[in-house]
Amino acid sequence: MNDDRQTNPATILRNNVEALLRKHKHVNKAGEVVWHKMKTHYKIEVGTYQRVQQAKTSIGIDVVAKIAHAFHLEPWQLMVPNLDPSNPPVFALTESERNLYRKLQEAAMNLAEIGH
Repeated sequence: MNDDRQTNPATILRNNVEALLRKHKHVNKAGEVVWHKMKTHYKIEVGTYQRVQQAKTSIGIDVVAKIAHAFHLEPWQLMVPNLDPSNPPVFALTESERNLYRKLQEAAMNLAEIGH
């Protein structure tokens, strides 16, 4: 049985946007989005969010990009199930991560040579 919350792109987008809104304190105590902040700071209209929230309407990639960029993310990051707003997924490695990877590869090769 498929879990719609994990596989439906519209649902994933809705859940991730809601998580971002909560983290950035754009949701009041009643769980409602504080729209003047969204419109003023991020230029996201109420209708845009309502379409995302309904998770029934097809959302264009331009809208996904606009929302992602409002939160300093890339559009693909909004499509990763269970987005953690405090630790968004990363695709590209930083220079220090590439250097660490190279060092680990070299160490693994050295260990393999010692074992032979």
